[in-house]
Amino acid sequence: MTKRIRQYTTISQRNFRGIRAHIKTRTEKQYRFSALVADEQVIDQPLHNSR
Repeated sequence: MTKRIRQYTTISQRNFRGIRAHIKTRTEKQYRFSALVADEQVIDQPLHNSR
């Protein structure tokens, strides 16, 4: 658990600007599509790195 959390925090800090940009597009443009894209980028990275 600790390793996964640490990876998630480090990745989120690295791509903080990218995630913020996705959140902006999420509110401005289509909510569902951009939300799915942002969620995939945020969630898939730690899972792939842990494997």
